Amino acid sequence: KIMQKLQLERIFVVGDSLGNQMAKSLFHLLGYNDPIKWEDTLRHYNHTFHCDDTFTYEVTFTRNDHLSNHTNRTGACGDICTPWFERYVANPTPTLLILNFGAHVPTPAKYKSDLDAVVKMIQKTSRPQDRIVFRTSVPGHEYCDIYEEPFADVSEYNNGSQTHQQKKVSFQTYNWKYVEGFNRHTKQKLSNLANEGGWMFLDVFPMTVLRPDGH
Repeated sequence: KIMQKLQLERIFVVGDSLGNQMAKSLFHLLGYNDPIKWEDTLRHYNHTFHCDDTFTYEVTFTRNDHLSNHTNRTGACGDICTPWFERYVANPTPTLLILNFGAHVPTPAKYKSDLDAVVKMIQKTSRPQDRIVFRTSVPGHEYCDIYEEPFADVSEYNNGSQTHQQKKVSFQTYNWKYVEGFNRHTKQKLSNLANEGGWMFLDVFPMTVLRPDGH
């Protein structure tokens, strides 16, 4: 009903491994019961869903760790960057485009340049019927395997709770320290696009940063 109200017929998710996990969850919540192959989660998968006999919509996921259109895994991308943009624009179906990246980006400067590039690509298209949702990035949690309850507040995430301080567990933190800065920059960038219409900023950071027990 929501898709019909928004006059959208396709959900297109582009992102990294976390985006893939969210897309797979969505597939199964919508009633897709077949296994999704591992090799497809590194590239692309989609399915057409039928809602009663009156409405059909497609859900697609493409794995791209930088939202770039580079196809190589070294050099310009350096990670998994399955081409997605041509697939997106080739289909004129009104689309809910859900984007995220950040976990694989090594520096704030690289994040800003990658974000600028994807915004420019989308701005060059003529798809006023689409809605574009940019989801914020979420950090992992150090010592997540020892937590059994949420943090009381954000200060516990920033400083570490007593449980965090008392336990000596080795855990790779990747580039989580940059995530909040990535999100602030994205929010500012998208606020400048508000007049263009169709762009939305979905901030999931506050509800995930307090949940080391659910990481």
